Formats: sequence, C-alpha cells, structure tokens
Amino acid sequence: MGLLDFFRKNKEVVKPVQRVPETEKNKIERTITRDGEIQIDFYRGTYDVRRDYDCTRLVILNKQPENMYGCNVYDCKVSWYHEDDAIMLDEKDSRHDFKDIKLTVDPYFLQTDDTYATCLMNELLDRTRVNNMLARGMVENPDKPCGNYIGSVAMEDGKYVKKFNPSIGRAVHNSKEMAEKRRVYQQEESIKREIDAKRKELQRQLHELDNPNDGNR
Repeated sequence: MGLLDFFRKNKEVVKPVQRVPETEKNKIERTITRDGEIQIDFYRGTYDVRRDYDCTRLVILNKQPENMYGCNVYDCKVSWYHEDDAIMLDEKDSRHDFKDIKLTVDPYFLQTDDTYATCLMNELLDRTRVNNMLARGMVENPDKPCGNYIGSVAMEDGKYVKKFNPSIGRAVHNSKEMAEKRRVYQQEESIKREIDAKRKELQRQLHELDNPNDGNR
C-alpha cells in the first residue's frame, strides 16, 4: 500500500454542520386605545401544533380595579388571531372577536416586564384554558367555581407562574353579573334545543312522506 493510499484510507470525513435556524423571538406590542385603555398584543415566535393562532390581544377596560380578597381584579377582554389575518374597518375580524374576562393583573409589570407579560399572555390566557373556564362559569354549581375570572401571574421559586385564587373565583361566579349571564345563556341554549328538536321532527316527517312503505317492512 502506497503512502497516498494510506492517507486516503485514514482521511477523516468531515460532515458539514447543519445550521439550525434561529427561532424568532416573541414580540410584545403595547399601545393605548382611543378610549385610553391599555392594549397588549403578544406575538408568539415559536410554532405550537396545539394552537391554531399565534397572537393574543388583551385590553384592560377599567383604570380602577375592584379589590377582592386583597387583590386588584380588572375587567378585561381577550382575543386570539393570526398575525396575517385580515383587518376590517368595521372591526368585525378575529382581532376584535373578544371574550369578556376578569384578571388579577399588574398593569405596570404588564407594560414593563416582558417575562411577566409573556407568562400572562401565553400561559394564563391560553385560548383552550380560557374557554374551558368560561364554559365552567356557565354552570350553576361547578366543582371549581370561577365565573369569568381567569386568575393571575405570580413569582414563585424565581419564575412567573399562573395562579388561581379560589375565593375570588367563587365570589365572581356567584355575583349578580354572572348569574344574569348564566340565565341568558341557559335561555339561549333552551331555544337552540327547541329549534333542533323541531328540525329533527320535520326531517322525520319528510322521511315518512318520501318513504311511506318503510313502516310496513
């Protein structure tokens, strides 16, 4: 074996290092609405297969919170959308498809602390979590009453985590506001059931007219 063959045999093959694309960072846009309300738009930089949206909008409606069990509870509204969704002049778009909620939130931290804002917007206001809690709020006596109170974000062991105060949840759930919302909701659901029952009965009757011999088989 020649010297050239020796080097050919022992030459280490150097594979090119695959370049890992950089993950786009989350973006947080803070604005004041025309009505003087704090508005936060959170743009999630990483893809999440469990979510069919990449942006969350929060609007804090009242400047003076309600004190409940030593916590400042604000009336808010939240929506979820895609960053490239169309924006309509009449505001009938996904950005403005709001849900009314209550939050224990610190407006100062929300506007100045990105870590706090990220936990609140991305975890506390996860759409599935919020919708599940709002659905529970429409039940008269759930195991964990919450009304439309979603919770708060607090520092624990050096990091922000989502929290829920059962006392506040119970108070909001039993409030006159939520009692009226449940009454209206249950009334609307009753009407929907009646309409659905009439539709099914009509379909049955039409089927019998179209198939008069079915009953004789």
